Amino acid sequence: MTEAPPGKANLDIVRHVFIQEKVSVQQYTDWGYYHGGAWPYGYGYYGMWPGAPTTYTMVDQYHEGTMILDFVDAKTKRLVFRGIGQAVISGPESNAEKIRQGVHKMMEGYPKGG
Repeated sequence: MTEAPPGKANLDIVRHVFIQEKVSVQQYTDWGYYHGGAWPYGYGYYGMWPGAPTTYTMVDQYHEGTMILDFVDAKTKRLVFRGIGQAVISGPESNAEKIRQGVHKMMEGYPKGG
């Protein structure tokens, strides 16, 4: 596949890019026993049993980018191939490298031949 001057290409490539804010919630329980001079938490008049578990919740917010490349036949305007990639996005340098890798991976799925 090679780049052609405007109006001379057999394929048009149409890009779609979306960014979504995502939230990841993870919980884990610490089954340890004694925490620095106090039991993890109490319950009712008698309190919890010694070594009662403590549950921690971690909330992580991040941005996920989705890139779609549509390869459209320039004459018939029909979709020939669609490549889709998703990644967690961050700074410009990191994103540029992720875009290069994503396009390369998409092109591996492009039909070869004729």
